[in-house]
Parts: sequence; C-alpha cells; structure tokens
Amino acid sequence: MTDVLLLDVARKIQLTPTEYDQAVERYRAINDWLDREGSPLRGKVALMYPQGSMAMGCTISSSLENDEFDIDIMSELVPEFAAWHPRDILDLHFLTLNGEEGSRYHGKVARHTRCVTVQYAGMHLDVTPSVLIPGRVERVSNIFHSKLERPRAEDRRIVANPWGFAEWFKDQLPDAPGSLVSLSVLAKRADAVPVDEQPKLFERSPPLIALQLIKRWRNKKYDRRPGRCPPSVLLACLVGERSGALLRAGRTQSSLHAVLVDLIAYARGEFEKARVMRALIHRANPACPRDEVLTDRWPASPADQDQFIVDLDDFRAKLSALGAPDLDLPARDRLLSDMFGERATRLAMEEFRKRLHERASSGGLLQRAGTGSILAAPVIATGATPRPSPGNVQQAPAHKFYGAPRR
Repeated sequence: MTDVLLLDVARKIQLTPTEYDQAVERYRAINDWLDREGSPLRGKVALMYPQGSMAMGCTISSSLENDEFDIDIMSELVPEFAAWHPRDILDLHFLTLNGEEGSRYHGKVARHTRCVTVQYAGMHLDVTPSVLIPGRVERVSNIFHSKLERPRAEDRRIVANPWGFAEWFKDQLPDAPGSLVSLSVLAKRADAVPVDEQPKLFERSPPLIALQLIKRWRNKKYDRRPGRCPPSVLLACLVGERSGALLRAGRTQSSLHAVLVDLIAYARGEFEKARVMRALIHRANPACPRDEVLTDRWPASPADQDQFIVDLDDFRAKLSALGAPDLDLPARDRLLSDMFGERATRLAMEEFRKRLHERASSGGLLQRAGTGSILAAPVIATGATPRPSPGNVQQAPAHKFYGAPRR
C-alpha cells in the first residue's frame, strides 16, 4: 500500500498532458520569437535545447498551492558572441525577449544573474544564453554570470554542460517499461525537430519518480525559508550516483518506497562525510568534471549543510514510519501531507480512498485481524503486492468506507 500511495502523490505532482503540451508550445514560441523579423538575435541562435528537469524527464509542479512549474532552455549563440562581455549578452537576451511595448512578452520578462525569465500564468521559462567552447566534447559551453548591482569587472564566464549532465543522469537509471523521453533539441526555427510525447508515470524508472518526490519534499521544506534551497541538479546528481552504482552491481529495486528510503540514506551519508571533514559537500558535473561545479552556490555555509542533514533525518524517519504495515490511513495521510504538502496528498488520498471503496464494496480487501490496517490494496504499476501471512489476516467485510461496515 505504501508504494501505491507514493505513486498517487507522484501522479498528482506531474505535469498534466495539457501542461506538457503547453510547455512544448511555449518552448517553440520562444525559439520563434528570438529569430523573428527585426530581432537583434535573428540568425544568431544556432541551437535551442532543454536543460535541467525537462531534459531529464523529472519536471514537477513547483509550487505547493498551485500548479506552477518552470522550463529551462539553453540558447546556444553563434561563435561571434564568444568575445562579448557577459553583461552585454544577458542584456541583449533581455531586450530581445522583452521586445517593444505592446509586443508578445513585453513586461513579462525579467533579467537574472545567469538567465532571462519569461513569466506566464502558471509557469515560467528560463532562457540561459551560452556559447560553445571550441575543441571540447559535445555541448560544453560558456554561460554568463552578471549581477546588475555589481561592477562589470566582477562578471564572468562559467563552463557548463547541462546537456551532458542530462545524458549522464539518464544512463544511471534502470530500464523502465517505456523509455525516458525529453524535449528534443531544436535546431533553427525552420528545422525544428518534432517533440516527443511526455512519458506516462509507469514508463518511468523508480529512481526518477523518487527524484520527483524528493524535489517536492525539498520545495515544501524550503517554501518559507529565506535564502537558497538545495539545487535540483545536486539532488539529481546524488540520485544518479546511487542509482548508477546499484545498476552496475545488479541491485536495482522495484519498490518505490525502498528506492526512496535508500536514496535519502545515501544523500544523508554523503552530506555527513563532508561535515566530518569540516567541509561543504562538493559535486562536479560528471560530464564536465574539471570545470563545472554543481555546488558553487549552495550550500553557502556549514549552517546550510547542517540544516539539510537535519531535514534528511526527518524525511527518513517519516518514510520509515510510512512503511509500517499497521499504520492506518489517517496516520499515512498526515505523514504524506507533512512530506509532500496538503494539496498533493489530499488529491492522492481522494483517489486512493475511492479505489479502496470500490474494492471494499466487492469484498476484495484484506485487513490485519483486530485492526483497521489494510494489507492488500490495488496494485498500480509497482509489481505484485506481497502476500500477507495467512494466519494473521481475515477477509475484510464489504465497507461503506465512510460509515460502518455492512454486515
């Protein structure tokens, strides 16, 4: 039952097909807008491709009380921009996207330290300009760091390869019934490659679903905290490390709960190693290990790291409690709400209770003798439900679920 509940929560934090299609449409629209007639960047963007969660197939609704999410895009410029100052490149992207007064995105665009953001209702899209570095492996690029409130002399180039990171991450995951699908790379506006459909939840590898749940938990933990939160790329790196090691050792698991518990224990151990060494955790991009540091902006201090270790301990304890076989539904509801937010849990529990009601009406549930704990529940793409011990179970009577059982 624990896996089923976790999958129900995971389902509620996915992008809907409508949201995904809308994301693809807006992704293409940005590509068209940068290359529009009269654009300062017309003919200057050699390639556009997704980075981050969209490239890895693990985008989630990022807000706790609504379905807002984000899309990260790399805007790869032609080589002539290699000589440009970082500030000028970011400013040019802002001016190009913002456009003239009354145009499509005017007033909806914000210029940040490394990207330019276009804000829509329910989502935002981050465009990061880059320039390929000649002679390096595929897609290794310079991106640009420029804080408007700081002197131009402090602006700098940063080596990055988000495309390589996404490919590395997908290689660390065990196979799923379907393949992991991401937005395809867009070439020039007229040569846009068709975008693949979003994979269904059951087509995703358990570590990928676990990463989505970890991100949702992180979002809830840091929703009202000041400062930065643990970056998604660091969480993905830790998940990739552990998943890849287990894959190579032939120790993959199909239980989502077991995978999630194991990943949190691994992450906690890696942070603890750094703390024991009186250092901050350090991770580099496996696709660009000499140049790209994934932890360059978080954790910023031992206090950041110590707080996250406390958070991981709390997460692990709640996951352990959630897996207890005798735990009743109200207690599971409280644990899931605390970990992943009330909204996603409420929607997930409504679906779960509906299925239980239908199953109970047909006399198809087992419960532990003397308790209300359910031992067998509907199986949803998680493999067979473990068989309970015959001496410790009884057939559950047909149940109205919200009232007394029918005798």
